Amino acid sequence: MIEDAKSKFERAKNEITNRFKSLLKKDNISTKDFDKIISDISTIASMELAEYIAYRQQIILALESMNKNNEKKIFITFLCR
Repeated sequence: MIEDAKSKFERAKNEITNRFKSLLKKDNISTKDFDKIISDISTIASMELAEYIAYRQQIILALESMNKNNEKKIFITFLCR
């Protein structure tokens, strides 16, 4: 299920990227087309930012956990001297 969602997201991202590149090659771009592609790019960018923030939060929690575990080990080692 997760792999399917990732695949759909990547396909959508590639489609929007290709549409944007195609639009840039045109001599004239309608306001409607420009607004639509910018909206689509913003949506994808927001999703990628949310994914990065969630990933970063997991890293922070893991580092905090490691730090707490190390502090406990150091404290216990100190007490056992």
